[in-house]
Amino acid sequence: MDVLEQTYFKREFYYNKKLVERFIYIIQNSEGKRAAAFKNLVFKMMKDIVIKNVNNYLNLLSATNIAQLPERDEVISDCYIIFDKCVDGYKVNNGYNFYFYFNKSLSRNFFRNYTKEQKRGNSHMLIDEEMTYDLNFRVRPVSNTVEILVEHLGFNEQERRLIKSKIDKQTMTEFLKENPDMTRTQYLQMVEEIQERIQELKEKDIL
Repeated sequence: MDVLEQTYFKREFYYNKKLVERFIYIIQNSEGKRAAAFKNLVFKMMKDIVIKNVNNYLNLLSATNIAQLPERDEVISDCYIIFDKCVDGYKVNNGYNFYFYFNKSLSRNFFRNYTKEQKRGNSHMLIDEEMTYDLNFRVRPVSNTVEILVEHLGFNEQERRLIKSKIDKQTMTEFLKENPDMTRTQYLQMVEEIQERIQELKEKDIL
């Protein structure tokens, strides 16, 4: 375990939504050591999503032709910088959940970094080669990297199931039989929503 990982995540601090809301309020309205102490405590509660995003990012980079992978401590340091910005911009007591807010920020940031590394290395984009969608939501050949990519793009659990079914070339009938929690209407609506999000990502040059 690297130094920063050992420092922040040696002990378990379980996430508690109400406590985190209170702590962030204190952070946003305090200064100095008091704010820093609460900020470090909240970051320690983020262990699971920090480690998950660090692992996913390094796994993505390892599949590229990048000359040298960043150290884990370097990536965790980036996580803290993003965390710091999230704490500053988070609106407390507005019905949000900081855990998901921070997770999405990490995923988007690391996916942007990944695409930049791909372009910088003048290599073929995995996302272009392995997870290219046409307007009919058909998927060309994929690799194991796709599951990580889909998660980094911010799709929820149901959407990931649907995308995997398309990758596996399942029909709608087969999918609905295996997923009784979803109706035909929900299925069709979700396909449309995923198409729209993929188009938005392409327009923003993320895909």
